[in-house]
Amino acid sequence: DGSYWNETELDTWLNQEADAPFDLQTQSCLRVKLIRNSVRGDILIATIHHVGADLWALLIVAKDIREFYQRAARGEVLALEPLAATYRQHVEWQQQFMDSPRGRQERRFWQRTLQGAPMQVSVPADFARPPVLLLQSQLIRQEASAETCTAIRQFCKRHGVTPFVFVQTALQLLVHARTGAQDFLLGTPTMGRSRQGMDQVVGDFANPVVLRAKVQPQRNLLSLLQQVRFTLLAAMEHQEYPFP
Repeated sequence: DGSYWNETELDTWLNQEADAPFDLQTQSCLRVKLIRNSVRGDILIATIHHVGADLWALLIVAKDIREFYQRAARGEVLALEPLAATYRQHVEWQQQFMDSPRGRQERRFWQRTLQGAPMQVSVPADFARPPVLLLQSQLIRQEASAETCTAIRQFCKRHGVTPFVFVQTALQLLVHARTGAQDFLLGTPTMGRSRQGMDQVVGDFANPVVLRAKVQPQRNLLSLLQQVRFTLLAAMEHQEYPFP
């Protein structure tokens, strides 16, 4: 009961609740609490461990909560429609896929692609690394103007690439400029929901794939754009193979 909490006290509790750890041996990966507050009204907070849900799944849960709340407020009888698939089926399919001819083919693709790749890039640091990994980070926002976004879309359209390829190319150039590295790895997530019926299943389907960047200073920008495009398309074609 947080009926008499002010906004600062409420925000403190919400942040603590969101950061509270899970004991997955004895607890569910979903924690739901209702807090009453006179400032903002009743607040429902659902905290989900990443092992049980990815971003797509969170959107499904949020949509279901909203729809069921609205139906309950109208006095309607609540009933769940049976799903066409389950997360257990996805896990079983993934295990079978890894032992299938297609799974072995994708494994060979990634082995060839990543053979000899460097495992780290030395980025110049402002401070000494702590002896123990703290998992602390900062978020820096910088918004591009509408004119810049329009110019980027027009550039991409002229050269037959997507804005994602443009941004990925810019990131590779930035890493190269900061580190001098010409061969390095970058990760990008995929949805992992290509199989029919999995788009409405709650679970952690997200599968990161590895893009191998090879920046050669003597090549021009358009050549690098096409190389990144080819690398991305190849990775997407082999995205079913699960990475750790």
